[in-house]
Amino acid sequence: MLDSPEMMTLFRQSLLCTMYVAGIVSLITSILGCFLGILLTKCRFIGRSSIGLCLILGIITPLHLQTATWLLLFGRNGAMTSWLFYFYPNFSIYQPGGLILIHTIAYLPMAIYIWIIALATTQSELEHQTALYLSPWQRMIWVILPQVRHCFFLSFSWVFILSAGDMTASDVLGIDTLARQIYLCISLYYRLDYALAMSLPLLLVIIFGIAAFYLFLKHSNLALLGFYQRTPTYLFQNHWLSLTGLCCLPYLIQLPVLIYGIGNWSQFVMAYQSTQPELLQTIYLACLAATLLLAVSWIIHWIQQRWISPWLLGTALAILWITPSSVLGILILRFFQTLCDVPLLKPIALFLRDSNIPLLLGWILRYLPYGVLLLCLALQTIPPQFMDWMRILGCGKIGQTIQAGLYIKKYAVALWLFLLACCMGESEITLLLIPPGITTLTIRMFTLMHYGVRADVCSCGIFLLLLMVIAIILARIILGKKNFEVDKK
Repeated sequence: MLDSPEMMTLFRQSLLCTMYVAGIVSLITSILGCFLGILLTKCRFIGRSSIGLCLILGIITPLHLQTATWLLLFGRNGAMTSWLFYFYPNFSIYQPGGLILIHTIAYLPMAIYIWIIALATTQSELEHQTALYLSPWQRMIWVILPQVRHCFFLSFSWVFILSAGDMTASDVLGIDTLARQIYLCISLYYRLDYALAMSLPLLLVIIFGIAAFYLFLKHSNLALLGFYQRTPTYLFQNHWLSLTGLCCLPYLIQLPVLIYGIGNWSQFVMAYQSTQPELLQTIYLACLAATLLLAVSWIIHWIQQRWISPWLLGTALAILWITPSSVLGILILRFFQTLCDVPLLKPIALFLRDSNIPLLLGWILRYLPYGVLLLCLALQTIPPQFMDWMRILGCGKIGQTIQAGLYIKKYAVALWLFLLACCMGESEITLLLIPPGITTLTIRMFTLMHYGVRADVCSCGIFLLLLMVIAIILARIILGKKNFEVDKK
């Protein structure tokens, strides 16, 4: 596919840069994620419950929004750029080092949650038995880490895939990675064959990610996985461990930094008036996608309980989870392009390609693993006695499904709000699949960022961040304190 020497040279340079950035980011996040995951699951300190909410916000915050925050601080004419020049005269965020910094901060929450899930499968009895002759740090090294050693490969490979598949931060910083070349091949030249060739190394990395997933499942005791009533083993009692909340600082300063970048209130009002169509379009498409996601997740779970093996469904969801958004967007474009080549389907395919259907399909595939997983957790809160009582009353399969949905309506609304926040912040699939016409806030913000992080970019970021924060807070309020606990009445 890459038939010219120039394209081959560009491919090799982009591949080396991608491997370099993704490798360092994966190594740093895996080590920090292991340490912070142990602190969050095994230690008791002030503010421990609030850190989890901040990490969730860090996971769903779009990467281009985080990039805008760091450009305001360390970019050209940034608030802290001149100060850093006193210590690092050659400092520049528009280098692979800057991309490593942004990716490390962006993907650290994902690595932490991977380690938290792995640590939930450890045997707490061994920790209690060794508490008499081992110090807390010795127990961490000699008791806990050997039980979750296979999680390092899982965390490393999955973060590597996410970092290698990013095309928003790399394009804004002007760093040639494979994902950026994929975006340029589609947006500038619409050469799907070149983009598909650039994505082949990413597809190979996905295979290693699936292998790491199976290795983790093979060596983990999933029967100990306490999603619902997990009681942490507190190894330390020191209040100074509340300083681990500093890991949430990069995700909490985004809103103040964006407000600082606006300058004055009049510019904010002008930005709102100019971006109002994109704001309404974002809310409309995100609500539609979240509703479809919830419905599809429910249908998949209903089918899985009757015909599909849990291992098969888990493998499919894992593949969707770690597939980079750039690769997923190429596959969707290729699918509609194939339909356009069929004479009988060409009129319908052209109509669908220029509508919001590809974009909604991309959002659904992107966040379907989250929807199915969280819906399964919500359905676990239904006591077996309730379903037995429904069968005694004569409810059929459809009737039991409806009653189960009514029983978990609180969790369903919270899940809908979470998916709404995720869809509003999606940027990479939106860049590839957005149809002609009114765009979304993410596209407007990404386009303006190439001219500098000005007041209009900061205003779009504030609108987007506020919508996502409101959705997450409402979901947390709806869930209450007893979230995902099995009702034993």
